[in-house]
Amino acid sequence: MANKVVFHIARVLNHNLDVAALRVNFRGVGASEGTFDHGNGEIEDVEAAWTEARRRMPGCPLVAAGFSFGAAMTLLAASRADDPPRALALVGIPLRMFPLPRPFPTPIPLAAVHGEADQFTPPNAVDQYLADWPGQKMFHVEPGADHFLEGRLVKTTAFLSDAVDGWL
Repeated sequence: MANKVVFHIARVLNHNLDVAALRVNFRGVGASEGTFDHGNGEIEDVEAAWTEARRRMPGCPLVAAGFSFGAAMTLLAASRADDPPRALALVGIPLRMFPLPRPFPTPIPLAAVHGEADQFTPPNAVDQYLADWPGQKMFHVEPGADHFLEGRLVKTTAFLSDAVDGWL
């Protein structure tokens, strides 16, 4: 929740699109209850956050965003959601860490950013994963950037905002 990438994603979506942003810690992180569940229970954390966001802002479109582990958990939660988000805004999708559904079962618009020098997943792997995405998609590889998009967060999160704005 306090990660600078997560902070910038929430800030740009809130400021540029005037949507409420709810940032949460996964179980066992910071002061949150529970213990790390290796990506199993954390999907439930995402679903609980979406439920809470919808309770707090009834009738508003849900845009689900995530960075790294959070991006993977967001994709997994969206793949099984009865009421999926209106759009996804993801940064640094870690394909090597979690088996993500392919083909993706739900046509949700997706905006994704990935660093060209990402140390966990090469951008061409993400491009291949997204090749058969069932909905609208915009994918940007930031030249020279690492997984944390050091020094490029303003530019790359603006890309997410611009993409999502077109879908809302």
